[in-house]
Amino acid sequence: MSHPGGQQPQGYPQGQQGYPAGYPQQQGYPAPGQPQPGYPQQQVPPGSPQPQGQPGYPHQGQPGQPGYPQPLPQQWGAPQQQFSPQPQGFPQQPGPAAGPLTQPGLGAIPAGLGVVLELVALFGVSWITFTNGTQSVTMSFLDLVKAASDNAAASGFAATYVQFLAFIITAATALSVLPWTLGALRAKRSAFLLSGIRSRELTRADFWWYRTVFSGRAAVMLIFHAAGIATLYWGNFSSLGLGPILLLVGALLVVAGAVMGPRQGPAMP
Repeated sequence: MSHPGGQQPQGYPQGQQGYPAGYPQQQGYPAPGQPQPGYPQQQVPPGSPQPQGQPGYPHQGQPGQPGYPQPLPQQWGAPQQQFSPQPQGFPQQPGPAAGPLTQPGLGAIPAGLGVVLELVALFGVSWITFTNGTQSVTMSFLDLVKAASDNAAASGFAATYVQFLAFIITAATALSVLPWTLGALRAKRSAFLLSGIRSRELTRADFWWYRTVFSGRAAVMLIFHAAGIATLYWGNFSSLGLGPILLLVGALLVVAGAVMGPRQGPAMP
């Protein structure tokens, strides 16, 4: 490009080899004729000399040096590699299962029915039935309690069983076996308090031990009931009423329910 009077504007170099007239020299621009990564190849007019090492043209250097094109930063929106806290190839470990250690099982049905029969036997039906002349006489268990309390000479195991032992055994049966069969042992603390077992924790491996302990307790209570009834009617079983029979049947059902026990919960280790 020519200017009036043959003069070039200020700020443009004059007589630079390899540069057409009218193009300013820029610091750091790639040398003409030398392709570099990331920059378009400079087209040099035919017949023009190839500048090498001229001032203002940096040589092709190494990465990190001035004038060498740096790699472009990662573009926005490019997928990022997700960090995995667990190495690949290892399965995820399942967390602790939530829920109780035990759940109500089929054993709750005979155990609950047995406790109901014991209560009916103590408070609802006759224990002694005999004929006095032309009259039929019946006595409930509460009548036997009153008679034993009025008779100061009454003593021995039979009197003790009638006065308070039968009630204590029935209450202990309900408080021991029903929580076990109804799945009340939901956590380690409740299993510790309700079972009274200190030597072993309630686990799948020791579930049989808890079943044996509760079944043994129910069997011991059955034996106490049988011993009290046998002592009370010894030598006079003809006057046996419906109450003792219902009591023994109920105690047998409680033992069966304790043997069946509850279902194992999902949280049982």
